[in-house]
Order: sequence, then C-alpha cells, then structure tokens
Amino acid sequence: MDFSRLNKRGQTSIEFLFLFLIMLIYVNTIVYPNMNISRAYIEDTHRVGQARLAIKQIANAVTEVAASSGESKQTLYVFLDSNTELICDETNNKIQFEVGMNTEAKVSSPNPGENECDNTTCYGVEYLSLPTGITLDCGNFNNNVQTTGDYSAKFKIEVYKDPTGKVKFNVVI
Repeated sequence: MDFSRLNKRGQTSIEFLFLFLIMLIYVNTIVYPNMNISRAYIEDTHRVGQARLAIKQIANAVTEVAASSGESKQTLYVFLDSNTELICDETNNKIQFEVGMNTEAKVSSPNPGENECDNTTCYGVEYLSLPTGITLDCGNFNNNVQTTGDYSAKFKIEVYKDPTGKVKFNVVI
C-alpha cells in the first residue's frame, strides 16, 4: 500500500478545511457587519421616503380641497413607519415631517433647516399654495399623526373645507 498517496489526500482535505475556515472568518468579520449597516441605512431611507410621500399626499389633498368651490372633502390613508411625526404649520402654510434615524446621517440641502438630516433626525417640508381667502386650520392634526418606538401605523385623514373658508383636518386613528 502506498502511504504517500494517502497522506496527500489527507493534506488536501486539511488545506480545504483551512481555506473554508478563512472564508468563514472573512464573512463573519467583514461581510456580515457591513450587511447589517447597509440594512439599517436602507430602513432609514425607506422611512424618510414614506414620510415624504405622506406629506406630498396631504399637500395635494389640501390644494385640491382649497381650490374647489364651496364645501368639499377628501379622505386619504397615510402609512407611517416607526419614529415618524407629521407636523402642520398653519402660520406658514406648510406640512413637515420629522423621522428619527437609526444610523448617523448627515445630508444637507439647498434650503438648510427644511430638507436635511442631522445625527438623529431627518426633516422635510412641503409648502401649500392656498387661494386668497382660504386659511389652514391644523387643530386636529398635530400630535395625532405620529408613530413612536418600533411600530408603524396607518392613519385616516379627512381634509375638508368648511363654509368659512378654512381647510381643516380630521385625523382618525
């Protein structure tokens, strides 16, 4: 029996196991942590996109209701991911969002303070163009359209214009 041939087969198996072990160590130390970081950035980007879509939908509904003659009403459903808040500013005619970030993100924009991110929060603004004589009433909107913690929520928002010319919100949670 030729022992040198058997030794070479054993050496090949050991070399293969050693290469496999090095590959597992590489995946565990380099690939897997980077994959988790990428996942966190993707989740943050998704939450900001959801919030931006929500304020655009609300702004479009407000603009359409305000432009209609007489009383009118629109109902829309808005889905918000975790750590998101929508804010209505009736003095400046704008809807804005704040999204808490899981990762550290710094993004600046041409309008500082309006569409940017700091270390913990991203902000976005949608301005409303209302016809003359039409005002915005955010009474039932603020502090009602927000999610906290790890939970997402769907909100039913009714946008309507009353006989006095005010565009109002009815938020059904």
